[in-house]
Amino acid sequence: MVEVLQILLSGGLIYGICHIISVIGKCIVAAIISFNKDLSDDKAKAMTDMMSQDINVNLHK
Repeated sequence: MVEVLQILLSGGLIYGICHIISVIGKCIVAAIISFNKDLSDDKAKAMTDMMSQDINVNLHK
C-alpha cells in the first residue's frame, strides 16, 4: 500500500489535484464577478489579483 502511495505521489497526483482545484476556484471567481452586478470595480480587481497569483507546491526535496 505504501509503495502504491509513493508511486502516485512521485507521479504528481497531488500536484494534479491542486491544479484542478485552482482552476475550479478561478472559474468560480470569474462567475461571481460576471454575475454580480453590484460588485464594485475595486472588489473585482482585488479578487482577480488574489486569484492570479500562482501557488507553488513543492513536494520533492
